[in-house]
Amino acid sequence: MKKDNRKSLNQVPDWQSRFNSYSMNISDLIYSYITKKNMTTIDLAEKVGFTKSKAKHMMSGSYDFSIEEMSKLELLFAGHYDNYEKKLLTEKISKK
Repeated sequence: MKKDNRKSLNQVPDWQSRFNSYSMNISDLIYSYITKKNMTTIDLAEKVGFTKSKAKHMMSGSYDFSIEEMSKLELLFAGHYDNYEKKLLTEKISKK
């Protein structure tokens, strides 16, 4: 086997390296968010509507995020879940 062939067999495909960096970036964002808010992954799961095991797996850095999960995380990072909960709380209080 030629040296060039061995080198190409050992290289990681481009899509795989992009997937790894994308997944690590998202898990870093989640980690910094829960650290800033002093939350656990269980709190994150309850707040956004994920299962506890899924929330923990998202932190691993090798998770394949769906569009729905990314949308929920984006809303969480933007603070919309907090605003939504406050709105619901005021609606419940005003109905009483």
